[in-house]
Amino acid sequence: MGRLERDLKKRVKNTKKDYPEWYSEHEQQILQRVDENSRDVDLGNVKAKKLVSVKAWIWGGVAILLTAIIALSVLLSRPESLDPGIPDFTFGAESVNDVAMSEEEIGEVVDEFPQLSKFTIAEGINVIYIENGSVVMNTINGELDTADDFYLIYLRISYTDNFIFFDKYEFEELENQTVVNGTEIEYEAKGTDDYGMYLYYAVTQTADATLYWRVSCIEGLFDEWLQVMFV
Repeated sequence: MGRLERDLKKRVKNTKKDYPEWYSEHEQQILQRVDENSRDVDLGNVKAKKLVSVKAWIWGGVAILLTAIIALSVLLSRPESLDPGIPDFTFGAESVNDVAMSEEEIGEVVDEFPQLSKFTIAEGINVIYIENGSVVMNTINGELDTADDFYLIYLRISYTDNFIFFDKYEFEELENQTVVNGTEIEYEAKGTDDYGMYLYYAVTQTADATLYWRVSCIEGLFDEWLQVMFV
């Protein structure tokens, strides 16, 4: 009987009969104690506790494990924006409209960002948030022609971090940093563009905006561009 026998020996110590004699009298009842239906077996002065079947323990454990897995998968699948403690105010291209800037509007932007006066502006766009009609970004296309190189400039002036334009991630953690005339500039060479021109990305900031520069040039003289634009 092993463990059961040892248990019963302990329980009959207080009886007047020796264990072999007591066991012989209750042998049939002891065998019946292997009852998986949740009732105790009365053995005179001793009760053998119900035996929960191994299968029941296994299936119970499986059920608990499956419940935990399902709960974890639901938690992991929840988008961050569903967390009531972290509201998501970001939006993308589907939430904005592009409207051409007038010459007057371009002039106002140039007054605010003096670097824009260093090159020829071909086009300006207001990026307007549909929900409230605010301008969240200006985009500027232009060119700069020097004695040593020719530059095509595409500039995004972002007035909010909430607007996620399609390639914004490419401007994150640029490899190089420099300071020109008090302006901190992050930049990185990005190979060549679709026309085979040398391509550079740069980021500068003011108190009210972040400027994302995409600069293509024929000779790759990006240092010259920095000096022309920011000195």
